[in-house]
Amino acid sequence: MKFLKQSIKTTLIVLSLLLPTAASADSYDFEVDSICYKINGNEVTVCGSKSSGDVVIPGTVTYNDATYTVTKIMKYAFAWRNNLTSIVIPNTVITIEYGAFQKCTSLKHVEIGNSVKTIEEYAFQECTSLTSIEIPNSVTSLGTQMFFKCTALESATIGNSVKTIKQNEFAYCVALTNVTLGDSVTSIGESAFANCYNLMNVTIPNSVTSIGKFAFAVCHKNMTSLRIPSSVSSIGEYAFYCCTGLRSVIVDINNPYYDSRESCNAIIETASNTLIVGCTNTIIPNTVTKIGELAFYAINGLGSFTIPNSVTTIDQESFYHCEGLTDVTIGNAVTTIRDRAFFQCPDLNSVTIGNSVTTIGDYAFNGCHHLECLTIGSSVTQIGEEAFNDNYSLTYVKCFAVNPPPIDGFTFSSEIFWNYNAILEVPPVSLSAYRDHEHWGKFQNIQAIETTTGDLDADGEVGISDVSIRIDMLLEGELSVSAADVDGDGEVDISDVTALIDMLLAM
Repeated sequence: MKFLKQSIKTTLIVLSLLLPTAASADSYDFEVDSICYKINGNEVTVCGSKSSGDVVIPGTVTYNDATYTVTKIMKYAFAWRNNLTSIVIPNTVITIEYGAFQKCTSLKHVEIGNSVKTIEEYAFQECTSLTSIEIPNSVTSLGTQMFFKCTALESATIGNSVKTIKQNEFAYCVALTNVTLGDSVTSIGESAFANCYNLMNVTIPNSVTSIGKFAFAVCHKNMTSLRIPSSVSSIGEYAFYCCTGLRSVIVDINNPYYDSRESCNAIIETASNTLIVGCTNTIIPNTVTKIGELAFYAINGLGSFTIPNSVTTIDQESFYHCEGLTDVTIGNAVTTIRDRAFFQCPDLNSVTIGNSVTTIGDYAFNGCHHLECLTIGSSVTQIGEEAFNDNYSLTYVKCFAVNPPPIDGFTFSSEIFWNYNAILEVPPVSLSAYRDHEHWGKFQNIQAIETTTGDLDADGEVGISDVSIRIDMLLEGELSVSAADVDGDGEVDISDVTALIDMLLAM
């Protein structure tokens, strides 16, 4: 979200510097029927109008016995005209210049002639009463932010000659529900449809090769399905960020760059096996190795979710604010859970972090208010800043790490340390280490994980690691762990090492 806000902020700063120039006596050559014109040979440019309400621009105009063809609408010609309600642009006009109708807040209807080829930047920006627009097939070029913040715009049709939907073209058109893109569109620019909250399912033409960063970000209400054609070779970061209503995601089977293998309801970058866009019905295939940044951001209703053993990295903010995510099991190949990966998942109740994970990032599970049960695997050596803070419902933590991972006073919520019912279970061999730890030791109830005799590291089996641990215990004089009494003679000594080795040989 911070990247999107920064992009919009930059846009608004630029706009604040682009003030329109009103038509004055020096900026036009003559006036007919309250419309002002500037002469250019046998042609004229519309400079503005003194009329209110409905304005029809003629295709030709006569002045001083000379007839001129109307071919252009000048920069800012009608900008800030709050009393303009409709405009008809004749078939003779070829160019609509920069900001021509910018902030005409009462403009409801626009008819664009079928000879217009170019509509420049900001032409209809913030026309907040405009409800529909049709770009004719003659138009080949649309400027950036043409319909930015046209908040009443409900439908838009883009003609078949337009090749690029540019940056912020329809951003913040919050009423927009239906868009028809012409079959010549090859690229959809950065934030082109960002924050179009009500946008329904968009058909991306087979001509499209690139979808820009944040292109459909925060189209979160009505967009339930998404199809990526075979032509798309580039999808920018966060292109479908916060599209919370998605239920079906399909990539054309002939696309060489992206796929939806095994009907997974997701977009996977084929070369890197990275899942970049997920939805409510996503099932992660066993061939995916990475879950990309913001892949499931704010996706609701994931329920009980399993991350398969093929995944090695869960990127930052992958599952940020996923309401309805109740349980997560993280497979035994993941080594890194990055910053804010599961930040503010309010319904998350249970998390199991596999034994392969070594690093848990900053705020990784912060703000999961209903998290009660947490299992941390044996390989964790780094737990980031406030990774489990603001989780005041947490009452059961099981940590399989033999050596207590470094934490501080803000890793967990302070409420947990005051709660005598909150249990921390650790490997039998590590009881003293956790109890004596400056911060782990604040848990009021620290217990040994229940294991079989000889399984000192609580990994579920008696192995060579347990022999090494037992020898270390003897060297360090740690003789109080009952699970270390392998031969059951009531003492912890060298005979228990021998008994452990015999157990291994007998397997």
